[in-house]
Amino acid sequence: MSLVIAIKHGEIVYFGADTQTTIGDGKIFSSFEEEYKIISLGHGIVVGLSGYVSSIQQITFHPEWFDGLENQPLSKKYLVTEVLPKLFKELKSYDQLTTTSNGAKTLSMSIIIAKRDKLFRIYDSGAVVEIPEFVAIGSGQSYALAFYRIHKPIKDVNQFIVNAIAFTDEYVNSVGGQVTLMDTDTLKIEKRNSQLCL
Repeated sequence: MSLVIAIKHGEIVYFGADTQTTIGDGKIFSSFEEEYKIISLGHGIVVGLSGYVSSIQQITFHPEWFDGLENQPLSKKYLVTEVLPKLFKELKSYDQLTTTSNGAKTLSMSIIIAKRDKLFRIYDSGAVVEIPEFVAIGSGQSYALAFYRIHKPIKDVNQFIVNAIAFTDEYVNSVGGQVTLMDTDTLKIEKRNSQLCL
C-alpha cells in the first residue's frame, strides 16, 4: 500500500506520497514509485493513486480522457460522465475490477485528482467527492488525517506533507521511504527525505 496526501492551500493543490512498495510482509523502496503515485496527466491535471499497480497504470496510459479539460476547470460532472465510465470499461476489459460480497464491481485503487484549486477524491465504488482542504488515501490515511487535525493551520505545505508521511511511517509498516512532492502550479516532482521536523 501507499500513502498519498493532497492539501488545497490558496489557489494550489499540493500532493505528497511515500516511495515504498509493500509485497506481503516485505518492504521495497523504489525510485520509480514517483512515476505512478503522483502523476501529471497534462492540461494541469495531477493525480495521486494508491492500490494495485496494474490498475493504476490504466489511468496513466490514458491522458486523452482529460483532453476536454484543456480550457475548463475540473468538475465532478466531468469525472462522473467522461472519466469514470472509460476507467471502469478499461479495467473490466483487463479483469481488474474487484467484486464485493454483494456482487458490485469496484475499482482496486483510490484516486485523488486535482486541477489548479479543484480537488476531488474518487472512491473505489466510483463515488466522486469534492474535497475542501485535505485528503489522504492508502494504508496510512487515518494517521495522516490525525496529524493534519493536530497540526493545522499549515504554514509550509510541503514540509507539512513530509512531516505527515514521516509521522505515519512510525506507525504503519506499509508506509516509508523518500517523499515525492508535486503541486498543481509547478507540475514538477520534488524528492525529500522522510524525516519528522516540527
